[in-house]
Amino acid sequence: MLIGNVSEEGNHMSSRPSEDEWHATLARGFGDSKATALIAAMKKKYPEKSIRLLSYGVNGISSRNNVQRMVKLKCEQNGAHVYQYYFTWQSPMLEDAGAWHTAELAFFDNTKRCEQGTGNTPEAQALAMKMATAWVNFARTGNPSQPGLTWTPSDPSRCQTMVFDNNCRMEDDPEGDLRRIL
Repeated sequence: MLIGNVSEEGNHMSSRPSEDEWHATLARGFGDSKATALIAAMKKKYPEKSIRLLSYGVNGISSRNNVQRMVKLKCEQNGAHVYQYYFTWQSPMLEDAGAWHTAELAFFDNTKRCEQGTGNTPEAQALAMKMATAWVNFARTGNPSQPGLTWTPSDPSRCQTMVFDNNCRMEDDPEGDLRRIL
């Protein structure tokens, strides 16, 4: 199984909350203390991101929790490996868009076709080649690894994840510190 999500899963381009508005929304869903802790942790981890972009990231973090639940269920089957990814590439074309829901689809070697979001930059093209190769390798062999980019199967204790960005890499439980707040 191959499963993952994007970092700004909850992107609503029309949404431009202030920090107070964002806090109020989070407090309604998670309670005041979790809202306060999550905002502080996200601002500390990503000081370069705007409040708007950080607010989109909450659904990405919630989705990471769902991905971890699915990884656990798959591993409990004691069958084929499960590989997980986290797409965090930030679009240079759209202000504060981040890695929106379905943004990774353009990286199945379609950056030219989706130029309005990718810019079809050399970085986007290089990432698309890595992602497309990973998906083809997974379809052919059940293992998405490729020369120069080894992808480790995931397990519920380490949550090994391929982070797709300009610097692709394996990480144990990316956003784990944030997702545990929720």
